[in-house]
Amino acid sequence: MRSILVQRRDVREDLLDRIDRLEHVFRNPVVPTASERSKGIPLKFDYDRTVEASLSTVWSVLTDPAAMKPHLPGTATVVSTGSDSYRVSIKIRMGFLRPTVNANVHLSNIDELRGFTIELSGKSMGAGVSTNAKMTLTGTGGDSGGTAVQMVGSVETSGILKKVADSKIETAAVGFLESYFASIESAGSPN
Repeated sequence: MRSILVQRRDVREDLLDRIDRLEHVFRNPVVPTASERSKGIPLKFDYDRTVEASLSTVWSVLTDPAAMKPHLPGTATVVSTGSDSYRVSIKIRMGFLRPTVNANVHLSNIDELRGFTIELSGKSMGAGVSTNAKMTLTGTGGDSGGTAVQMVGSVETSGILKKVADSKIETAAVGFLESYFASIESAGSPN
């Protein structure tokens, strides 16, 4: 009987310790403060994914505006604006609002079928975002195999987006990329 009471006390103390740690996390979240965000501290990110599509297919849907369009959500448009540049107009969901975001995209440091640098800047409803990232592609098994995609860079926000936690911006960006690459995979898979 004594050992059961000791175990219950240990379990209770363990639970109380966990509750204290959770309360501490909620009271002290690890996100930049408004003053840090206003100083222009960019969000750093590193995204890795293997896409079950050939290297040439992934290259095409990342660099050719015509090949991108079927994989973008809803009524998105992609228009070429010059050599290695295009403009994407896309409706996004922000709570009950669905603003259209217009983003200018430019590719540089292009190494055919290996990678490039992507620069993106867009604005909508008093908020802005700019991204600079290095995109690296690696085939994982011939032209019919998968493609490893790595994206490393930073995101800077302006306007009302400065008040949004980095974790929410990162979640939205990863969600968009996952949806985009899943669309590429499903387009290449037999029905």
